[in-house]
Amino acid sequence: MSPAEGVSDAEIEHLAGMANRLRRHVIKMTYFAGSGHPGGSLSAADMVAALYFRELRLDPSRPAWPDRDRFIMSKGHACPVWYAALAERGYFPVDDLWGLRSTGSHLQGHPDMRKTPGVDMTSGPLGSGLAAGVGMALGARITGRDFRTFVMLGEGDLQEGCTWEAAMLAGHRGLTNLVALVDYNRSQVDGRSDDIVRLDPLADKWRAWNWAVREVDGRDLHQVLDALSWATAPQDRPAVIIAHTVKGWPVSFMLDDPEWHGRAPDRDQAAAALAELGEVWAAPPRELKVEGSRSKVGLTPAAMAGQGDEAGARPDAPACIRPERGRERPRRVLRDAFGAELAALGADLPNLVVLDADISSSLKTGAFRMRYPERHVNFGVAEQEMFLAAAGLATTGLIPLACTYATFATLRAAEQVRSFIAYARLNVKIIASHGGLEVGWDGPTHQAGEDIAMMRAVPNMTVVVPADAASLPALLRQAVALDGPVYLRMGRNPVPILYDEGQPFTLGRAITVRQGADVALVACGPMVSLALEAAEQLEEQGIQAQVLDMHTVKPLDGEAVTRAAATGAIVTVEDHTILGGLGGAVAEHLAEHCPTPLVRVGIPDTFGRSGDPAELFPLYGMAVSDIVGAVLRVLQRKKAPAAP
Repeated sequence: MSPAEGVSDAEIEHLAGMANRLRRHVIKMTYFAGSGHPGGSLSAADMVAALYFRELRLDPSRPAWPDRDRFIMSKGHACPVWYAALAERGYFPVDDLWGLRSTGSHLQGHPDMRKTPGVDMTSGPLGSGLAAGVGMALGARITGRDFRTFVMLGEGDLQEGCTWEAAMLAGHRGLTNLVALVDYNRSQVDGRSDDIVRLDPLADKWRAWNWAVREVDGRDLHQVLDALSWATAPQDRPAVIIAHTVKGWPVSFMLDDPEWHGRAPDRDQAAAALAELGEVWAAPPRELKVEGSRSKVGLTPAAMAGQGDEAGARPDAPACIRPERGRERPRRVLRDAFGAELAALGADLPNLVVLDADISSSLKTGAFRMRYPERHVNFGVAEQEMFLAAAGLATTGLIPLACTYATFATLRAAEQVRSFIAYARLNVKIIASHGGLEVGWDGPTHQAGEDIAMMRAVPNMTVVVPADAASLPALLRQAVALDGPVYLRMGRNPVPILYDEGQPFTLGRAITVRQGADVALVACGPMVSLALEAAEQLEEQGIQAQVLDMHTVKPLDGEAVTRAAATGAIVTVEDHTILGGLGGAVAEHLAEHCPTPLVRVGIPDTFGRSGDPAELFPLYGMAVSDIVGAVLRVLQRKKAPAAP
């Protein structure tokens, strides 16, 4: 081993001893758990020891210290070695390690920032860490802090496209406060990575994205420390350390064997591995592993619970509706109102940042970008990276608004939104345009008909669907003020303006835009205006239809639905599939609280097609005449005698 500059032999010896101690912990943790990933944990131990016991600027007594260095274990299955380092640094008692993966433990099978002190970013799905690290590095730059972000990657991460999206942006932005460490053991679940998807020439790939690159023997602490010193020295680009390692090192029967990627040792194997690591261990019975051994760190089940399905009760106030009727109402594109209000919010909130994915002209974020260029990031066509970076930005105290089309936000980036934003309950606002069949001419690939159902099913997510350009500014401001993830959905085309300027709005509180005693129309988004127009036509037939603007689909205003059920019949109206969206939410509430005849108007269980929305809506049973017909059908059920 060549000597590391400025590092004494005694310090090297101490770090080597700590790396060995971490490895022993890994063996015991995975034995006690009966599952886990020892191989990749062992190969990373020297780098983790160098980081946590020499390089990283940390304060275990203040895990949320704003100026701490950040570390992300993108190869999240290797969390046992990370947990071991956190325990040895004093974030929680070492005895907690023996509860790995058990129900009451704060040490999850993959890193969880909401449960484990010292974990700055949830991980597990591979390919996520570098993009989140880019967000943290951007957050440090925007907020003027000097913390550094380190991300450890494995072969699986490097086979995911999102990693390379992040590498490209980091190189383009010159994120000198970002360091990637590759645990290059050339082994993964199904065998040798060179046989599955060859990554070489790996160094050339990083250099192509404008990264500084150094290759080292990841088992040589002198080389690892030298590389860390080099990576954190002043330079003009991000740095990556490619550490050549061996899976399972240095346990002889685990060496370079993919079988030990996700296999826990049995009692004899654990004892043999520990013996090779210098510890004679008479393992206790597995069933004694966690009794009385864990501290009460992490969240209680109640604290982990998300929002309820319903808002509380309150009396209705009369709605301030414009006097025009039907097609006489003036129209405005919601995106235009969004862009104007966004620029105003930028002046009010210096921690607001706006993220785009190459469609800023469509989402109308240009005014914000012109006024606050330092708080705007365009990721190009890289939605998954954008949402992961939004998660990273949120951890630095910023409020990111990630803007794209609804199909890309909920389909292409579903995992990123679910696992890294909603699961961690991060303060990210998802601004989605082009929702529903109203997108029209762009065709079914861009007509988001499932997005509300998908976001409604994600815990911790609030789902907001404004009806018009008058309601959007207030609902946007409340969404930004809410501490937690929000999905705000807009359409593409101009929609009628329903509300006067004096109308108040509250998230989770439906607005009764029209009174009526015979039937209730519960609508959201641009369909509120169609429901109101249908109610006006029904009035000509002597039918008094109540119209509710359910602008917040989650949490549903259950009290408003219960009051609407007093009419004896309900029709839901949405530009979304009738499965799982507003119609599903209302049906669930009625079934559980006040069974009432219901008809759902929306996109049937099919995909759309290109065309003028004025032609598509009748084609798919969503026009005003279809709403009127649905009311007549549900009224027949209301009048029908109950079955004996």
